[in-house]
Formats: sequence, C-alpha cells, structure tokens
Amino acid sequence: MAQKRIQLLAIMPEQWLTSLTDALADLPVNILTAQNWQSARSALIKSPEIEVVLVASLLPDATWKEVVAHVSDLQSPPWIIVAARFSDASLWYDVLENGAYDLTVYPFRPEALIHVIVSASADCRQGRERTDRAAKGYPTREQNATAELGRYDE
Repeated sequence: MAQKRIQLLAIMPEQWLTSLTDALADLPVNILTAQNWQSARSALIKSPEIEVVLVASLLPDATWKEVVAHVSDLQSPPWIIVAARFSDASLWYDVLENGAYDLTVYPFRPEALIHVIVSASADCRQGRERTDRAAKGYPTREQNATAELGRYDE
C-alpha cells in the first residue's frame, strides 16, 4: 500500500521555504504555503485535510500563540510546530505549554524536521480516526483494549 502523503501548511517568510523544501525533499508531503496568518487561515478553511502546520515564531500579522489559539478552535485541528531562529528551554516550554506540538529551529535540519513532522502527522491522523469512530458510535481502541483485558479477569 502506498504511503499517504502528509498535508502540511507552512506559515513562514518566503526566504525560509527553500530550507523547508530541501529538508523535506525525501518525504511524501504536500506543502501549502502562506507568508501571513490571514492567508493561512483561508488555506485551513479550504483544506481541512491539513495535518500539520509549521508556523514561524514571528509573523507580520499574528504571534505563534495566536495561531495556536485559532487553530485549536477548528473542528478537527492539525498539530502545530513552531519554527524559530533560536531556541532555548524557556521557548520550548512556552510552545508546549500553549498547546503546540513541538519546536524546531531554522535553518531546518532534515532529520529533525522529518521526525517531528511525521510524528505530528501520525498523531493527527490517529486523533481524527478516534474522533470519527466515536462520532459513528464505534468503540475506541482504548475501549476495545479495556474490554479485552476484562475478559482475562473473569
């Protein structure tokens, strides 16, 4: 079975895009781009299949925290990865504390960026699958596992 392509929205300065596309050259990914939050918001509305949003820490019309807050309000939100020129433990903590998936550093290192994007995509897909199953009235994997374990207690 062919690997499903990751759906990524990159909200960042144009000059960062070459580093991004070079780093992800070997990854099956569809990349939508936006240079500001206003354009990105439209892309998210038109493309609900987006699984990962890679957002620069500095945007001309929003902060990364505002992006995280707005995206978390979507019905089936993608995971957000914040990209910054510099990082430290304080920023990393702030990113996680505010609901983003992770922090990465620009210029992008291919192995680190691929790892975090693949992980975020898989977690997004799993969360959406769980939500879809629950909406259809099917038991979740956790409920199935609990029921299976309960059979051994008898």
